[in-house]
Amino acid sequence: VVTGVTKVIHALIPRIRDKNEQVKFLIYYTNIAFVFTMPFAIPLLYFSSDFLGLMGEDFIPAGASLTIFVLSLPFVIVSEMIYYFAYGKGDHKSVLYLGLIGNVPRIILYFVLAHFFGINGAAMSFFIGSVFQLVASIGYAKQHQIKFDSHKYLAFTLIPMAVGLLVWIANINYVISTLIIIVASFLLYIRFLLVTTDEVREITYAVLPDDLAAEIYPRFAKLVTKIASKKK
Repeated sequence: VVTGVTKVIHALIPRIRDKNEQVKFLIYYTNIAFVFTMPFAIPLLYFSSDFLGLMGEDFIPAGASLTIFVLSLPFVIVSEMIYYFAYGKGDHKSVLYLGLIGNVPRIILYFVLAHFFGINGAAMSFFIGSVFQLVASIGYAKQHQIKFDSHKYLAFTLIPMAVGLLVWIANINYVISTLIIIVASFLLYIRFLLVTTDEVREITYAVLPDDLAAEIYPRFAKLVTKIASKKK
């Protein structure tokens, strides 16, 4: 999902001449990336072995490493959005530095951690590299006066995690739990005004065929407005 969004970012950024508009575009699509990704990925955090088991019992031991990958996702989203933003602006030196800062620690740690912890060590290496790249990306953002709403991204992440924890404790079937996490997360995003009607429209038309989206969106927009108005 994030890769799809970043392809939009690096293709459209050069067409936007105003720097402030470029930043607004980046922030808007970073929100979209979080909304599209976290509710769908969090079930893998709690039910990784169940999902991997669908491909065969031999995959179940990789559940812990998949969990580590999911934990790195918020860092990866911000880092990738910044990376392709710099790429779209033609700032190739920053693209090189951001890539090296994220990947060099990963490559070095692959040899060390994978030796001691196997596949989980490889996942840990990826996680640590993601943290390094996030720090570098934040530095790039400050340098270019890009102000991300970190509290909002934290909410985008913690809400599905909290819902997932509740269904995991309740020991609900992983398929039903996945549906609960996705639906409840979107409703809570709307309830706490984390998602605007414009973003809902963007998501609806991105996920569904245009004809179906045109039919569903007006009804969905009314529901969004109704839920959001209760918060106000």
